[in-house]
Amino acid sequence: GSGGGRCVVARCAMKRSDRALLIPRSAQLRAAAPWRGGEDSSAVGLPCPKLAEWLSEGDVAGYHLDEQAMQLVLRLLEERDLGGKSHWAVYLPTIPPDFSAVLWDRTLQEQCLAGTPTEGRIPRRFERYAAEYKTL
Repeated sequence: GSGGGRCVVARCAMKRSDRALLIPRSAQLRAAAPWRGGEDSSAVGLPCPKLAEWLSEGDVAGYHLDEQAMQLVLRLLEERDLGGKSHWAVYLPTIPPDFSAVLWDRTLQEQCLAGTPTEGRIPRRFERYAAEYKTL
């Protein structure tokens, strides 16, 4: 993996309830695309309006997949495919290109989590990943 990340350091003491950063909704990349005529509260402007229906059908329904997260993945892919024409073109390069191998490599995850309470959840996690992949 890239091992990269982002970090912010405060120059003064902060309480847990202090707001460190406020990003206006107009500057947030979300699944619905208001800049393309979509509204946050409807399926208009979503990359895949039928996704909710598909997630409730057949063998995929039992995995309780996160529709909003999957719509956002599809939106990111859509924006990446637009390249320089994307409204978000200057920001897309800041998204890490990959993740730590422990997140997607089952063997490595089994080695890292051997003997922990989480070890037993690994098979279900990878079944869920496969269901997400199949649906997307």
